[in-house]
Amino acid sequence: MSGLRLLVFSGLIWTVWELIGGWSLWWAAAALGSAAGFVGSVNWYFRLKDRRLLWEKLVYVNANEWAVLQDTPESYEWFYRNWATEAGQPVIAERIDDAAWARAVRANTYDEYAAYIAANSPGGRHIVVALNAADDLLWAQVDSLGTRASYNIYLERFPQGRHAREAVDNAEEIAWRRIVIALTIDNLSEFIADFQTGRHLADAQNALARLRQQEADAASPATSAGPVTGSLGGSTDGVPATNPFVAGAPVPLPRPRPRFFAVAAGDVPLPRPRPNSTATPQTATNPLGWLQNLIQPAAPIRQEAH
Repeated sequence: MSGLRLLVFSGLIWTVWELIGGWSLWWAAAALGSAAGFVGSVNWYFRLKDRRLLWEKLVYVNANEWAVLQDTPESYEWFYRNWATEAGQPVIAERIDDAAWARAVRANTYDEYAAYIAANSPGGRHIVVALNAADDLLWAQVDSLGTRASYNIYLERFPQGRHAREAVDNAEEIAWRRIVIALTIDNLSEFIADFQTGRHLADAQNALARLRQQEADAASPATSAGPVTGSLGGSTDGVPATNPFVAGAPVPLPRPRPRFFAVAAGDVPLPRPRPNSTATPQTATNPLGWLQNLIQPAAPIRQEAH
């Protein structure tokens, strides 16, 4: 259109120049025709421009109505990118926020509230209400499970949440019930590290101190006595483990030795001679010798045979 106007205007200038150079009816008619064509082209341009503006307004209105009818964040975002004017952008941004919030409220789930918070944080109009709603919904889910892992998930997402203190207490109670069944130094140390401000912190510290003291008491006698490396009467090399003289086996009491009383050499009675079948000299003994032996043993009296 601009090129046509330029062409008509150039023709008008040329015909006027020729008309000035020499009067002619034809050049006058050409000049009048060029002038009329130029005026018509200008009017046509403005008419088309007005029509184009009208069409743009109609498209704008239709797009706006479509976005309103859809009433979704996506439709308002499309309108914002393609049709919103600089003056109308704040209004469209509020519509996007309201549509996202309405979707979250209709669903009333933690995921939808979390999506709203992620898309509109921190300047969302409903961000505070969305945070509280998401907090309560997630707490209801983890509390219904009632496990330490679920409470840890809540604390990861809402470390300063409305139920954070209760989540810490519940997680501590579950951990304490698990380790109290069989207390060990390792699980008590882990519990103290995880719950440094817990309700059972003092109990865990006392139990840990007792276990360490018991461990130290059990190790003290073995350390002071030391292993037995010897045996009674010699080396234990090659001696089986059941040998009573090896370390760790009970040592039997020694048997009492027989005691011998010392007597004078002259007091020992001589042995009696054995009877012999051959004829031997008869030996006479004192009939009261037994009495004499009690007092002092006497030598046998030998009598010569006549």
